Amino acid sequence: MEIKLDKDAEKKLVASIQRYISENLDTDIGELQSSLFLQFCIEEIGPSIYNQAILMPKRTCRKRHWTLRIPVLLRNQLIGLNRTKSLHNATK
Repeated sequence: MEIKLDKDAEKKLVASIQRYISENLDTDIGELQSSLFLQFCIEEIGPSIYNQAILMPKRTCRKRHWTLRIPVLLRNQLIGLNRTKSLHNATK
């Protein structure tokens, strides 16, 4: 899967990488080096971040589904118990 950034986002990220390198590693890199590093990060790290980003909402939806589903299941069990009791009492 190829991750493609729009030109504006890529420019901002390249500038951000240059700033980070300058501030934290006390050296300067050009746009080409910064762009190559960005491409490396996208290719190597991007898929893991993408997969994690997909899993998080899935887990949240699953939890919410069960949070909403449990009261319904309990209600259905209670209704089922009441019906069983009613049938049991009717056969006496």
